[in-house]
Amino acid sequence: MKQKNLELRSVILRTTILMLLLFLIPFGFEIRSAQGQSFNLQFQHFQPKEGLADSNVHDILQDRQGYLWFATNNGLSRYDGYSFTNFLHQNDNPHSLSDNFTHRLFEDSQNHFWICTRNGLSRFLPESNTFMNFYHNPNDRNSLNSNCINAIVEGASGTLWIGTANGLNHYNPQTNTFSIFLHDPQNPNSLSSNIISSLYLDSQGFLWIGTIGGSLNRYDPIHQQFTRYLHEPGNPNALNATDVTWMFETSRGEFLVGTWYQGIHKMNREEGTFQQLPILESVRVTRCLEDREGKIWIASWDKGVYYYDPQNQSLLQFTHNPSDPESITSDSIASLYEDRSGMIWIGTLYGGINAINH
Repeated sequence: MKQKNLELRSVILRTTILMLLLFLIPFGFEIRSAQGQSFNLQFQHFQPKEGLADSNVHDILQDRQGYLWFATNNGLSRYDGYSFTNFLHQNDNPHSLSDNFTHRLFEDSQNHFWICTRNGLSRFLPESNTFMNFYHNPNDRNSLNSNCINAIVEGASGTLWIGTANGLNHYNPQTNTFSIFLHDPQNPNSLSSNIISSLYLDSQGFLWIGTIGGSLNRYDPIHQQFTRYLHEPGNPNALNATDVTWMFETSRGEFLVGTWYQGIHKMNREEGTFQQLPILESVRVTRCLEDREGKIWIASWDKGVYYYDPQNQSLLQFTHNPSDPESITSDSIASLYEDRSGMIWIGTLYGGINAINH
């Protein structure tokens, strides 16, 4: 990437100060407030005036060629380190992006690049800069069962799991068909809710499904059944939330669950129990990221970005400062990503992209 676009002024001095602050913050879970310890770093900003398609950025991904992609409210942006190229839906072009409102980005093991939108699923065809689109067809039971696509991961043998606003879809690229999994009120081994918010495939081969209204589900591909982990008021070992927004497995083998209004929970997968971490207790978590140094970045809906060091259990918070033009541009964070060079990219609502070499 062009050096002048990625270089952050005084980064060495700022990073040194940050590490000193991390060392000085008291050890243990003493930081109980969702406010954390605020500290300003210099963020580089990318806005529509620089060519970004829109100031609302819901997801970020770097493909195998090194391009950075940004899913926005108004199309898909590709950044080559110098400039942005935008891809938009065109009503008269069936090979354009399926919709301009893009949610999630994913690149599978076959180097196929997928874009989840609110009106169908698109696969980018780089040789022609066009898209192959998949839509719900009410006359085809093997098509997508919903056009509102919220999440996507790759399963065994190159199949794809696709979370929608109306259930879970399993895509077989060999047959080009979709199998549908739905909530059944009469079956406790079915999905707990049809509104899928997030998907994660863990190191043990289990598929985890975060839902709105139905907490967390685990799908066992061998026995082909779902296990529900529901909110149980009064049970201190249960998940203390009905809306799960994000799940991920850390490099230390911990399984963390991000929730709406109830912060982060650590799950004991063997026992099926949860511990709500005494930090960020009332935060609406939108995304989590573990960087290459093992630090955890936590994006919130309205409180900026938190930076958590599991080793000494210290917490920093990055928020917008109107008097500092190099602070983060918005406290509403929708996406986090670390590229191959170690840059952290932060997608916001109404504030475009923020980048930092931490």
